[in-house]
Amino acid sequence: MSAAGSGFRAAGRVAVVVVIAVLGACAVLAKERFYSIASNSPVRERSGESAKSGAAGYLVQVGPVSVPEQADRSQLVVRDGPHDLRLLEQHRWAGALANDIGRALADALDPLLAHGIAIPYETGQATFREPDVVFAVAVLRFDSIVAPSAQVDDEIAWSVRCRRGAPLERDGVRALRLGVKEPVGEAVGYRALVAAHADVLKQVARDAAPAIETLGTQCAAARADAPLH
Repeated sequence: MSAAGSGFRAAGRVAVVVVIAVLGACAVLAKERFYSIASNSPVRERSGESAKSGAAGYLVQVGPVSVPEQADRSQLVVRDGPHDLRLLEQHRWAGALANDIGRALADALDPLLAHGIAIPYETGQATFREPDVVFAVAVLRFDSIVAPSAQVDDEIAWSVRCRRGAPLERDGVRALRLGVKEPVGEAVGYRALVAAHADVLKQVARDAAPAIETLGTQCAAARADAPLH
């Protein structure tokens, strides 16, 4: 065997080792990150023993929540220019986005209600009693923008109605664009964008809370006056 042939084979083996090492490094770097709009802080007690429940208290079901089809995915979707969307395979929601938004809204809304207890839609399916008020939410726009500058652009419509009894209803829409000061990207993640979406939901809760409080006491009164079957 010639020296040249041995040299080529040795170079080939080195190239294969380098490729394997690079692929292994990429696998390590491509670690998935998971995000949640809802806070991970302990949820306050939301049961029949709550100080806010009682004769004048009412229960608010937060949801159902609908989200735009382009955002309703397990991966984060970011807008990278006027017409470009990117699906981030390594950056994912920890659960269904609609449920996560519902939990975040319930967490933001509950302390704003003097007499009401806010529970997410999926929790309400197994609660101790039927909700008095339904707070339905339609997310019309849910944009996570990374270029030319990091920001979120959301539009959320909501309506409040009594679960039963008089057809009382209130509604509203909040459109809000918030800039993000922290850096975002593949290396540092997209936590700042998720936090900005959470800030929009807190504003929606502040918008809706007065209507929910007014309507909630009326809904609870209607429930108290309803004949027992």
